[in-house]
Amino acid sequence: MNTPYALDVVLATYNGEKYIAQQLDSLLNQTYTDFSVLIRDDGSSDNTLAIVREYADKHPDRITLINSGEISGNASKNFGVLLEKSKAKYVMCCDQDDIWLPDKVKYFMKMITFYEGVYGRSKPILFHADLKVVSENLEPLNDSLWEYQNLKILWGQDFNRLLSQNIVTGCSSIMNRALLDVALPIPYGAVMHDWWLALVANAFGILVSDRQALMLYRQHSKNVVGAKKYNSDSIWVLINKLFERREIGKNLILGSEQAKDFYIRYPLHPKADVARDFASLPTMSWLSKRIIVIRRRFWKMGFLRNVSWLIRM
Repeated sequence: MNTPYALDVVLATYNGEKYIAQQLDSLLNQTYTDFSVLIRDDGSSDNTLAIVREYADKHPDRITLINSGEISGNASKNFGVLLEKSKAKYVMCCDQDDIWLPDKVKYFMKMITFYEGVYGRSKPILFHADLKVVSENLEPLNDSLWEYQNLKILWGQDFNRLLSQNIVTGCSSIMNRALLDVALPIPYGAVMHDWWLALVANAFGILVSDRQALMLYRQHSKNVVGAKKYNSDSIWVLINKLFERREIGKNLILGSEQAKDFYIRYPLHPKADVARDFASLPTMSWLSKRIIVIRRRFWKMGFLRNVSWLIRM
């Protein structure tokens, strides 16, 4: 889809009638205005589509509703379709239930163009930043998602560890056309679109993090991913959950399918062998798995996660 704007904000919707209007208002109130909003609904059964159409009718020059007539089935695949539709130089992903602060787009465009100035437009770049965590009613929970979840953001600089755990939140990131040209289409085996984009950015270009938090990340009962607070109480919950072999096995299989898609698509990349080893983990013997994890540094984030990872995988 051709666009006269330098930037497309792609917004995936599904049964989001409760919050979508607030999010759209926050996009229209941005101090940077050289962007369009591409929206694709994935078969909502509530009033989401009617609300989106109302906004698109009022702002036809800024908001475009893409109606493919097909159901993707999840947010990652919905975003995948949207990313392929966009032909803009830069793209930002947007969730339906958050609030973007007025200067978010301006700041993200400033940063992505700065890094392109340093590395060149042909370098694949993904820039991502922190988020403010709020309740369903926008009450502050923490000024930093990274602090709230005890995330080590420099984790994303190591491809091996990034195969094991994602650190990029899609709704707080921006990517350039060079990255999208390499990363698209999002493969079927990708766990989430943002995780796949992070892997490709790490492998082919640069993945840049920033502690500036310019959006309200709303937490409610229907979050697809959401933010789980990391504190002394949650540690005991974590211990119980992490020692559930079924959950660990499921996550390992999902991650291995994503790794498999990486080495199949990019067989000549220097990291292809690393991805192949990760993809092979589910079929390895008990001892071989542990040897490969240690040798390849396929670590999770945090001591407890790694203990459970090594014992129960």
